Amino acid sequence: MDTKEKLLLDLEKLKLMIIFKQAVIATNNSLNRERYFLTFDQEDNNYYGVIATLSCLTNNRVYGIDYSSCFPKTFYTDIKNGVNGTINHENGMTYTWNIDKESSIRDYIHRGV
Repeated sequence: MDTKEKLLLDLEKLKLMIIFKQAVIATNNSLNRERYFLTFDQEDNNYYGVIATLSCLTNNRVYGIDYSSCFPKTFYTDIKNGVNGTINHENGMTYTWNIDKESSIRDYIHRGV
């Protein structure tokens, strides 16, 4: 990645952080603020990076893992990190989405999600 591409990527991340901060301010001003939990996607299944970023913004955070049985790999390490984070009160819950096979659902439930 050259310097220009990195700069554009950093600017996009900065824009998203500004939007995310605005969302946090809006939820903190809500009467239902305890019911709002925030996360974001497209983080390359980086549990520690997501939680570190969210920890700077809110205590109401969750961790999501997106996958499909169509993917040739599993995300067991990410699920383990997320579930352990829930147990250690780093996040409110860990969830998966895009489950499309009953065997996948059973496997991930068995792993604590």
